[in-house]
Amino acid sequence: YGRFGYDIFLANKDSSIAGGRILLISAPGENSSSGVVYPYAVTETLGTVSVQSFASYIVPSGISQSLAGTSITGNETGELIAISAPGVNNETGAVYVYSLNTSTYSLTQSVINAPEICKPGDKFGQKILMTKDGNYLFVTSTLVSTANVKPGKVFAYKWIDNQFILHQTLDNPTSEKEMNFGFNLTVDSLGQTLVVTGKGDSQGIDQFFESGTTFDGGNLNFVTQKNKTGSVYTYIRYNSKFILTEELFDLSKIGRAHV
Repeated sequence: YGRFGYDIFLANKDSSIAGGRILLISAPGENSSSGVVYPYAVTETLGTVSVQSFASYIVPSGISQSLAGTSITGNETGELIAISAPGVNNETGAVYVYSLNTSTYSLTQSVINAPEICKPGDKFGQKILMTKDGNYLFVTSTLVSTANVKPGKVFAYKWIDNQFILHQTLDNPTSEKEMNFGFNLTVDSLGQTLVVTGKGDSQGIDQFFESGTTFDGGNLNFVTQKNKTGSVYTYIRYNSKFILTEELFDLSKIGRAHV
């Protein structure tokens, strides 16, 4: 199956090159799952919306099972874009960055290969996101881990000298091995606040107090339970680094007391 529409990106502003707002639609299952991305221009005239192909379709990898187009993103005009291919190199993953010239998207740099810490099966590029100004590109892997850090990382790249350079790595901030940190993410229009989700399990914590409590003579057991509730983490950019500021989770799922 082609999986046309697996991911989409719609630019915030018109592109003078495309003659409208750029719309990208991915089909990571096409061409033996090598993946294809289709560019369109969206225009509106007198209340009538038109969507037309304006550039050649993009085939980032051409290698079967690359799954290019699993995630796509771009700057505010869509003239600088990134396409993830988490199936590349036995699911180690890679990201392709393109710029729009006339009616053709061209690679702006060599492929962003997964950092050395990533191994086959880690699927670097499960989710990618670019700031509107094109200065930062975030790439996630919910599976990558080290001996001391649980699975999930967000790799932050900065646009320097017409290419994205790895600038910062955000580790899974919890001790939960099934948190899936980096499952999804978003960033504000100024590129100042980054929000990252972790959708997996959290472990419950029991606090048991011995029998014979002073107020009822029975057992008192506090349970903090967060199974499969997930968490959301907010980061603020200070100078050029993103600093963790807060963890958000479903308060209705924690803090039960059993007497």
